[in-house]
Amino acid sequence: MLRPNFTESIYTLYIKKGKSLNIFGERGIGKSRFAKDLKRLANNDSIHFVYLNMKELRTNYKRLIKKIQKQLNIEGDFKNIELLLSSFSKIDGIKVIIIDNFDSLFEKNHDKKFNFEFFEH
Repeated sequence: MLRPNFTESIYTLYIKKGKSLNIFGERGIGKSRFAKDLKRLANNDSIHFVYLNMKELRTNYKRLIKKIQKQLNIEGDFKNIELLLSSFSKIDGIKVIIIDNFDSLFEKNHDKKFNFEFFEH
């Protein structure tokens, strides 16, 4: 882990309690590493955890849906994020979705399905 005490504190104070958390900062300071460290801690507690790097997924909406399904072991043919998140919400337990590089969705070469409705869900 990048900074174990800090990561474990954030995990205990936010993730395990189901609280929302925004992580932001300059490029290269370790945000992605921090998110991956949180996921590793969550696996030990069986928290339903999804890690999405939008820099890799911004051009393919369907790939985003498949990646979420794979990480959560949810079967089905979901046409949109709303249906998938509805299925996800029915699973018992704490749910965490980390969207890394969220600002990539505002670049010119993103899938058109990353629109207002996507942000609403």
